[in-house]
Amino acid sequence: MKNINGTLQPIIAPRSFVFNGATNIPKILLFEDGCLDFLPEEEWQLGTYFDTYGCASFSFNNCLEIDGIRRIDLKLYSDDNIKFLKENFMVNGKLNFSDRDLVVLSGTDPQWGNDSWSIFEFSRKNGLICESDAPWNFKDRDPKINTKENYYNYKRTAENQKKADELLKRFEIKGEWVARENWLEASKYGVVQVYTRAWYERNGKYYNPIPNSSGHGITLVKKSEQKIFDQYNPFVKQMERDEDFYPYGFKLSLIEKTMTKPTIENNALVQLVSGLGGFGLYLDGKILVDDVDKIMATFIVRNTIIVNGKKRFMGGATATLQQAEWDMFDKYNLKMEKL
Repeated sequence: MKNINGTLQPIIAPRSFVFNGATNIPKILLFEDGCLDFLPEEEWQLGTYFDTYGCASFSFNNCLEIDGIRRIDLKLYSDDNIKFLKENFMVNGKLNFSDRDLVVLSGTDPQWGNDSWSIFEFSRKNGLICESDAPWNFKDRDPKINTKENYYNYKRTAENQKKADELLKRFEIKGEWVARENWLEASKYGVVQVYTRAWYERNGKYYNPIPNSSGHGITLVKKSEQKIFDQYNPFVKQMERDEDFYPYGFKLSLIEKTMTKPTIENNALVQLVSGLGGFGLYLDGKILVDDVDKIMATFIVRNTIIVNGKKRFMGGATATLQQAEWDMFDKYNLKMEKL
């Protein structure tokens, strides 16, 4: 039977993480009772002339956007990584990943949709880009331009791929399947993508005419009230009962990668290549920071040896550090006074 809204049967692969099982996903309290107060931009998955059948990708991004912006609010990322997200992945003050990019490149069938596991595998290997880097105007009234064929005729630019690669250097996209009875607990530690059939309404609430079946991907935003965030109006909906959902959801998290302290040779000239930039001299686990001319002179002196009775500068080791790596080291001036 053809899928109505674009989410194929969820695939729980043998190597999948399962909530409350043996995973490496840290449990950090993000939400007391769902994420209804932290919703991302409202974005339609359909426009004037066609439906993308991309609900699995749209709701996938919604989950990561909510999770990421909450972690920014709680300062669970380094200052450098927060700055990176704000400069490269925010639109109108909200984290916003490109839906079109993910819909097309993750292998969505324009007539059938896609499954969440395939989308997850694509995103964690290839990264994501910003909504503004792959725009599409669903409200365009020109039927020759605003077509499904043109929407799907898309490739990443080299510049956008570079941003996606940098995102993966700094963050990991983590996912774990969650049985329905654990949704309330799991939604405290991440954002859960869930599945139903769309849309059947009675008395102001929505229901699934085939209980426990799927066909449409959405975001669980308040389990205690059965509320979800959708890509069709109204964007916030309330379901009648648990059985209106497929029995498993997919909890998604945008986790900052744990950086290991770089190994640097003594007397190496160190350059900070992000943030405000700068130079330092590495010595015994510390970075010496002072007037740049003094640092350069000290670097030359410390890497000068005597050859045949003459002093020769031998070049010396160098290292480049991102801001987060730079911050791992204590800083001293050349008088060995801690800064």
